[in-house]
Amino acid sequence: MRRKVCVWQVLIIPKILREIRKTINMDKETILRKVKNVLEQVRPYLQQDGGDVNFVELTDDNTVIVELTGACGNCPHSRSTLKNGIEAVMKKVIPEIKAVEQTQTLDL
Repeated sequence: MRRKVCVWQVLIIPKILREIRKTINMDKETILRKVKNVLEQVRPYLQQDGGDVNFVELTDDNTVIVELTGACGNCPHSRSTLKNGIEAVMKKVIPEIKAVEQTQTLDL
């Protein structure tokens, strides 16, 4: 039985990791700069499918809050994109990051 391989794991994550220098024990400003850099590296892959990602917040416990927009905003696979793509890259590049979460929107 063949194992299903995720394109993020095989192609995208290694490419992004080569493009971004790892830094350990960073201060908050440095972490924030790196977070925004990672999002800029990931953005073109999302835009290819009509989506995008916007930085919202870096919490005190180093959780990154983002907003997925465009096709990614209402895609049934957005959780997978967020966790298996954006969060995986973010945690490998910036070990201090605990998680990447999507903003919660309220329907009024």
